[in-house]
Amino acid sequence: MLNRILIIGASGSGTTTVGKRLAKELDFSHIETDDLFWLPVDPPFSQYRNQRELDEVLKTKVIAKGTWVLSGSPCVWGDVIIDLLDLVIFLIVPTEIRIERISEREQKRFGRDIQAGGKLFEAHHNFLEWTKRYDIGDVTGRTKAMHEKWLSNLQCPVLKFENETDSNQVVKSVLNYIRNHSNEMI
Repeated sequence: MLNRILIIGASGSGTTTVGKRLAKELDFSHIETDDLFWLPVDPPFSQYRNQRELDEVLKTKVIAKGTWVLSGSPCVWGDVIIDLLDLVIFLIVPTEIRIERISEREQKRFGRDIQAGGKLFEAHHNFLEWTKRYDIGDVTGRTKAMHEKWLSNLQCPVLKFENETDSNQVVKSVLNYIRNHSNEMI
């Protein structure tokens, strides 16, 4: 059975949306890497956990659960779960669609704080600029090249969805894959 699934991709590619829907369909726990990596401080997404804390939170919030869908990018800091992965889903969505999704999400989440003069305006602007470089960056940052290199070293199957922007279709395809391959897996 495929009990431990990672969904990876650039910010705005739909990892959380697909992850939540897939976890609901499978009756698995859904875990978001942002909730593990970042400390819950104000302003949000400004302080991250050190590696010792990350290893501990991975053990208690991920490894301890029997079945899960993990959404996000644990590359570099999540090595303790690599050998546990049964399936990885890699979402590649065009930059302009990702930026539009992020802008809408951030507007709903932070409202006026991300507008000119708001306390998160600069951070929001920097985040958008950072995420625009995903497709063109090298392997040293959170980029497509880095994700592809990381994925090439995994022992589990990797399903790649390129230019698929319908999260329902991705979930449907993954569920079909699981039904067709679950007997072959542990």
